[in-house]
Amino acid sequence: MKRVLVKKSASTTWRQRGGNLAGGKQPGGEVRFTLSGKRGRHPPGETLPEAALNAGVWIDSSCQQGVCGSCRVRLTGGAVDTEDAGGLAEDARAAGYVLACCSRPRGAVSAEA
Repeated sequence: MKRVLVKKSASTTWRQRGGNLAGGKQPGGEVRFTLSGKRGRHPPGETLPEAALNAGVWIDSSCQQGVCGSCRVRLTGGAVDTEDAGGLAEDARAAGYVLACCSRPRGAVSAEA
């Protein structure tokens, strides 16, 4: 089952989703990395590390499966579809963190990277 993180101002909400967005694809959009100040655009279905690399930002990642937690970043705006394998503690999730390797933006997003 998919989890969707929606970040709106200071609050974070997780929703369980039973399926993909219309047609199984997330919309593309702008991606902004607040620590580096870099921006870019991401096509539908691209992960956060792929979008970051295309914008000239490196996000550490080891397992690419959402297990190790090395790709943890804080989402500061927008929403992502994520299917991690349990590599993120619930308190980190509540604080707005996602595992970038298995998070796909849903439209415009911003993250600390």
